[in-house]
Amino acid sequence: MAKTKAKLAVIMRGLPGSGKSRLARQWWQQHAPQYRSEQIICSTDDYFRRGTQYLFQPELLPKYHALNLVRFIDGLEARLPLMICDNTNMACWEYLPYQRAAAALGYRVKRILVGDPLSAAQQQQCARVNRHGVTLASIEQMAANFEADQDKPFNPW
Repeated sequence: MAKTKAKLAVIMRGLPGSGKSRLARQWWQQHAPQYRSEQIICSTDDYFRRGTQYLFQPELLPKYHALNLVRFIDGLEARLPLMICDNTNMACWEYLPYQRAAAALGYRVKRILVGDPLSAAQQQQCARVNRHGVTLASIEQMAANFEADQDKPFNPW
């Protein structure tokens, strides 16, 4: 009898510009040979893309977060072996629906906190490098709303 790989759900956390999306892509590519080719990275940012343009519309954020969660759950229900949630997830309530859905459907859940949102140096770096034009003031506000859990900051860069 062939041994099947455990299903894995990865939940990324971190400020805009911290490297979540790059790490998600690298992590997926690194681990893809262990799985079938159907891995999905679910990011609310995807819904703001119009071709090669990124057009953030804050009034659509709640709708797009809901659509992203539905896409993630659809992947779980399809029993895709690897699902990645690539959102900021600054507060625990933001990632709990992803985590609970994955656990309920038999997935092992791994959360990755990219960088340290409370570091002023990282906040400044994120403001300089994020691809979405998020200002330092907005990043500082997001960091102020950061809700710590047992995740330790991970800096892959």
